[in-house]
Amino acid sequence: MDPIGSIGAASSSLIVDQASSPSMNMSAVAEKFARMMKDTPPLSSVESESPSTLGKMLINQDESIRKEIQDTAALMQAAIQQPPGVDLTAYQVTLMYQFAGTHFQVQAMSSLAQTAKTGLQTLMRNQ
Repeated sequence: MDPIGSIGAASSSLIVDQASSPSMNMSAVAEKFARMMKDTPPLSSVESESPSTLGKMLINQDESIRKEIQDTAALMQAAIQQPPGVDLTAYQVTLMYQFAGTHFQVQAMSSLAQTAKTGLQTLMRNQ
């Protein structure tokens, strides 16, 4: 008689028997789940809540980017309408400074959002 083969046969038949028999625990778990779902308060609408700190930052960033696009369009119009020889370099430097600042802010917010996302993922994994 093979001792290893008899252990494998016994444990596999035990697993099959346990899996095929109805379990009282599963019905209790299902009832508990149904109670929890019934007692859970409804989720509030995202639109009715005030924006989060990150949301407010993104709204402000969007406004500044739109302003920069308008300023760029104004520079293009000024360049077209100005007579030759008029220097728009100071305006161009100011506009490039605004773009650099906005780019830095976007990168900082992206980093914050990525860090928050990673933290939430870690928290959900550890639960």
